[in-house]
Amino acid sequence: MTRSKEYRSVNITRLFMKVVGLWYVETPKERLLLRVVFGYTVWAIVFAILVEGVDLYHCIGDFYAVTSNLCATLLLIMILLKLGSFMFYRDMIMGLIHFAEKNFWGVTYDEASAQILKGYDKLGMTMIYTFTFMVYIATFNYIFAPFFEPQEKNETEKVLPFKLWIDFPYHSPYYEITYTIQSLSTMHSGICTFCFDNFVSTFNIHAAAQLKILAHKVEVIAEHCIGDTMDQKRPLETDVAVLAFKKLRDCVKQHLTLICYVRNMQRVFAIILLGQLLLSSVVICFGGFQFLVSFGILSPPYFTFRCAYSPVNSIIFPLQRFLKVKSN
Repeated sequence: MTRSKEYRSVNITRLFMKVVGLWYVETPKERLLLRVVFGYTVWAIVFAILVEGVDLYHCIGDFYAVTSNLCATLLLIMILLKLGSFMFYRDMIMGLIHFAEKNFWGVTYDEASAQILKGYDKLGMTMIYTFTFMVYIATFNYIFAPFFEPQEKNETEKVLPFKLWIDFPYHSPYYEITYTIQSLSTMHSGICTFCFDNFVSTFNIHAAAQLKILAHKVEVIAEHCIGDTMDQKRPLETDVAVLAFKKLRDCVKQHLTLICYVRNMQRVFAIILLGQLLLSSVVICFGGFQFLVSFGILSPPYFTFRCAYSPVNSIIFPLQRFLKVKSN
């Protein structure tokens, strides 16, 4: 038999969601603690957006610097959108979590169902480990970048993970305090980046696992019904039919419950996934541009010129060609 403590994907998702401050708890003490944690999460994200926003303002005019800034700023905006969406649907999300804790992960399964859940749990772990690893690589890149920056002529002017456009004292202990604050905010932003996606992924995977288990139950009921009828293990065929009907009725009820559960997930996650799709597409474009520029394949001025005038060229060039052909 398998219990909820063995589902590693659920345990990791639960851990990081509690670090953000969004999970279902029952005791008032735990609720108060999660509210404090959620307040810290909002503060960390807002602080990061303010720092990046000021840097973006000073980067206007440098297209490469703007794209570099937007790769981080858009992710922070996406996190804020996810937090807002989770708070807007807070009651519904808490209901989804409570239902899953009680009916998905707090139930003892037979061997076949446990094997199905084990396979889906491995799939969830693969996705969680992969995405978490990628996000942490990027997060640590921001945090430890100052240690790999070339030394300036003035060694007293140290480098922070994110530049502050103020007259900042770069000596102890102000530098260490500011570096710690920026690092903590960056780490929490990284956790917020992957914890919501892991949450959506885990719940979808385990909902699919429940549907798979339900399909297996229907197959077993049909096989037993056919076997009992053929072998005449029951005194009357009507007894076999009545027993199979009762079991199938329970399966239908469970199926309707799962359909309602999936619809609620769709309602909650639709905005999050749409925002993730749109902003991720923009971030990928900016990241690809930086990749091409860093390897000398593309120069920023040429790219900017083409981006600015490509709509005009798409009209002028065909028109010029048409007039040339007509004149000939």
